[in-house]
Amino acid sequence: ALTEILDERKASAGELNLEIRASARGLVPDLPTILDAAPAGYEIKAVRDDGLAVARFDPDSTEPVVLSERSWVVNLVPGASADGRFVFPEPKVEVAEKTLQRYDDADLVTAEPTVTVGRRLQGRFLTWPRVAAGVAGLIGLLALGALLRAWVERPPVSVESFVVPDPPTPFAVLQLLRDIESNNGLDARGHAQLRESIEQIETGYFAGGDAPQASDLAQMARSWVSRARPRRKATSGGGAR
Repeated sequence: ALTEILDERKASAGELNLEIRASARGLVPDLPTILDAAPAGYEIKAVRDDGLAVARFDPDSTEPVVLSERSWVVNLVPGASADGRFVFPEPKVEVAEKTLQRYDDADLVTAEPTVTVGRRLQGRFLTWPRVAAGVAGLIGLLALGALLRAWVERPPVSVESFVVPDPPTPFAVLQLLRDIESNNGLDARGHAQLRESIEQIETGYFAGGDAPQASDLAQMARSWVSRARPRRKATSGGGAR
């Protein structure tokens, strides 16, 4: 005969005890011969073997055959794949009678082959997929929070177009062209042409060379303003708009 008793009274500490009692005509074998003591989703923390006890000789046998008993207490902890259920181990050997029981406080009651124990273990059945999902969700929330914070705290960006100075003095036009050179994404050919215009003003007005006429300065400024793309400029002061 084989009796399996589930003891959940230490479930709050994350442990279950499975008591196994076996009786046989002859000598009861070792536990691994009878069954696998670790159900799916659980790991064995410790096994206490109470030893083999010879009860008596079999009175119905014409030969000297003993009747023996043996019991074990298996301490179990939930593993990574535990899902809140406990399935009583199936015996590997043929048994004349099998009894499944569990404790209800101090009383022993008949148990089903599969028992739900998740609530008694106080949420200790967090499987790896659930843990991974929780961690991924937390990382996602942190990343979203960082993005929102960066968006809220970024400086506002305004778009400014380059403007032809009025009046188009040599100094004002030169400043405009230098501003375009520093803040506009012209290609290599455009930069070379812009550099020629800048040098023409610098040489003509500030180094004694041939200076462009005022009308030429205005036309030069209008030409480069039309070719230049608007610039993006971060303004002072944080906050989302």
